[in-house]
Amino acid sequence: MIPSLSAKLTPATATEKLKSNDPTLTTLDLSNNAVLQMKGRELYPQLFEALATNYVCMEINLSGCSMNDFAAELLSKALEQNKTLAAINLENNIIGNEGATAIARALAVNRGVMLLNLMGQKGARFGDTTLAEYLKMLETNVTLLKIIWRLESRQSFRLTKMLTRNNDIDRKIKAGRDYADLLPEGVPPLSADLIDQRAVAAGLVMTPRPGAENTAPACGRAKSNPASARRSDETVSARLSASSFKETACNSGRSDTSEASAERAIAKDRKDATLKAPVITAPDDVESAIAALMVEKEKALAKLEAEYAAKKEALLVQLGAPVDVA
Repeated sequence: MIPSLSAKLTPATATEKLKSNDPTLTTLDLSNNAVLQMKGRELYPQLFEALATNYVCMEINLSGCSMNDFAAELLSKALEQNKTLAAINLENNIIGNEGATAIARALAVNRGVMLLNLMGQKGARFGDTTLAEYLKMLETNVTLLKIIWRLESRQSFRLTKMLTRNNDIDRKIKAGRDYADLLPEGVPPLSADLIDQRAVAAGLVMTPRPGAENTAPACGRAKSNPASARRSDETVSARLSASSFKETACNSGRSDTSEASAERAIAKDRKDATLKAPVITAPDDVESAIAALMVEKEKALAKLEAEYAAKKEALLVQLGAPVDVA
């Protein structure tokens, strides 16, 4: 098996490698990329157009890249065509309900994606209409195993149940057992090629598999006891395990080593700022746990956002880059 290309790439180089189906690019990490933050409207269309026809890359990390609804809709169009991508990290962006809905609709026809990380969308709270689209998607999607996000809706229980079904199907496939009884009506079984492809993706460190360490059967929760099947999606982890979607700085394509240092500092700030949800052991304490979380969130974010904005502005000024990166 050809090893994945772990070196940081510029968006332009990544686009070219995706377009040419570079056999080394099984993993693409553009997390916290300053160029995408500043020129996303120009670069995302090119990046996702190349991703749409790529058949090599199995995982992509776009966390902390200022992705908004516009970029999420472009990604969704790529997912309608792409058949290889297994893991997508969109953590710490600014994707709202429109962008999240577009992704759900794309996953209704996509059978490759196994993991989706939507944690920490700044200023966004996914509403019931958006979650209804994910429920509708999961009526036919039996290949998505895990969604990492924070929900404040009773629909989370239904989402958990449907994702648990998908993980049960995955376990039976791995064990060589029949799973026809778990398939929703009208949904065809997985092809032999797709099963083989998922087996390859399972070997990548960022792709979760049932039974693996720090892997849960539903929405990002760690299995700890028999009561775990009853816990709601609000117990999702605030980020992937240490071996998953490592948040590191990106080389923006310039030779200036001070910029690389700045990117590393920005990435560290983002990692340190990540909040974790409290552990919920039963549905009846969901509301109290969420209330405690919101208090923690408001206090922490007020301080962290101010410190982060000031530090980032100082770094950008030092590098001679535009300060307004919205």
